[in-house]
Amino acid sequence: MADAIEVIEEKETDGILYITLNRPDKLNAFIEPMRAKLSEALKSLMHRKEVRVCVITGAGRAFCAGGDIRVMQGIIADRDFDTIQKFLKWGREIVTTIRALPIPVVAAVNGPAAGAGMNLALACDIRLVSTQATFGQTFINIGLHPDWGGTYFLPRLTNVGCALDLALTGRIISAQEAMGFGIANALIPHEQFAEKVHAYARLVCQKSEIAVRLIKKGVYSSESSTLADVLRHEEQSQAECIRSLDAASGMDRFFQTRIKVA
Repeated sequence: MADAIEVIEEKETDGILYITLNRPDKLNAFIEPMRAKLSEALKSLMHRKEVRVCVITGAGRAFCAGGDIRVMQGIIADRDFDTIQKFLKWGREIVTTIRALPIPVVAAVNGPAAGAGMNLALACDIRLVSTQATFGQTFINIGLHPDWGGTYFLPRLTNVGCALDLALTGRIISAQEAMGFGIANALIPHEQFAEKVHAYARLVCQKSEIAVRLIKKGVYSSESSTLADVLRHEEQSQAECIRSLDAASGMDRFFQTRIKVA
């Protein structure tokens, strides 16, 4: 339905893959084949060793307005529940792929993020947020339940009361409120947004590849682990890092930097 334009754009630079949702005239609301193409792009990162960080952002003034309501309205009117299930399946694949990827996935939230758009941002490992961004669990406003993992991610990033408040009211919150709630990792002036996002991604790219992979795995596995399990993972991961060349070169750089400063 959207073959006339590239609804998902990819650009790789400096070890960073930028994935841009590209329906700016519709605030990057999802229409097929956007979900499928986003899922494919993320899955490809399992095998692209040259990519160290993935950044997801939106074209134009929005991050993502969620599902295209006009399209969904037609599907519901036609009682086309098979298509709805396909949409949900792609959403599930996108969210689980982000979590399974060994590299960090950064949401560069350049503007409004609503519904599935907000939950896509929540599913990412880090959220860098423009001062022009807004967030909304707007599903309830059209009689729907949150999807794309919203009821999993939101209470973990904030708290149960905050998650229920946003999901039950469907109200829109500002970037500043999102920062206060713990949804945003950083709040960036809009005029500096692209530059600061790239600088952040470059910083992570310069870190030890092995350590980054093991840290992401360890932090997420700790959510369902005992202290003993976490300590075991830390011991194994530390041993793997020490055996790698990354630790030796990292320590060399540390001492060289200290000598230069002195």
